[in-house]
Amino acid sequence: TANDTPVSAAPRNSDKAVPFAVGSGARSESALSTFEKTEFESYVPTLLEREAETIKELNDYTFHREVLIQTIDSKGRVSGEYHRISDLLFDDSGGRIERGVSSSKSTLRRLKISPEYLEDFSGAQLKGFELANRDHYRIEPFMADNINGIGMRVYRITPLNLNAERDAQARVFYGFAWVDEKTGKIFKIKGCALPDDKQRFPMFETQRELIDDAHLFPVRTIADDYLVFPSHTIHVRMLITYSNYKRFASRVSVIEVDSGR
Repeated sequence: TANDTPVSAAPRNSDKAVPFAVGSGARSESALSTFEKTEFESYVPTLLEREAETIKELNDYTFHREVLIQTIDSKGRVSGEYHRISDLLFDDSGGRIERGVSSSKSTLRRLKISPEYLEDFSGAQLKGFELANRDHYRIEPFMADNINGIGMRVYRITPLNLNAERDAQARVFYGFAWVDEKTGKIFKIKGCALPDDKQRFPMFETQRELIDDAHLFPVRTIADDYLVFPSHTIHVRMLITYSNYKRFASRVSVIEVDSGR
């Protein structure tokens, strides 16, 4: 029986592809003048300050996360799937704590859920760049945009030294951030996690929405991409949802486990 619901309460396989749309949803975009570039650059400290506030608040919440990754065959049908459900929170240092992990055995075709994939679920795909590693990135003006009538400043975020990150076995974000020009808060991010080396990782978009009428927190990550290897190409789709945000009063230390590999 076909399953039309992309994310369910418990891991199970489906034969219907998850519907994705990774477009920016923007009405218009424009190249930046010299004056605008200067203005955008002067706004970077505000961007970082607001993002620090957002991440500090996120660290005081626990939330539910559901991950669904599918490989798609040449006829557009689901050829394999990986499903992971858990509750997440972050410790005082921003370290990931994952609890109540439930994951399916991967049936993805020619794609392995590696430790890097697991790290990206709660790293680059959730937050983009790590503020603690701000000095590892170049943040530069890219364009002006408008989403649902809201003016956006779009910044390109790139690692300064990818080889150094590779040597340190670190995961980094490479992409763009849409920043509300009035509040200075990140509205969404779009990019990919690096380095890839022998692996390939999809281009993704993580969207944020207002939680508790105060905080722009991630609510979903979507991807629909073709991973190109020397000998073959894999069509992959991904949907990650973040929901049921709740403040918590105490902190614990728990390591992440992978029960689906």
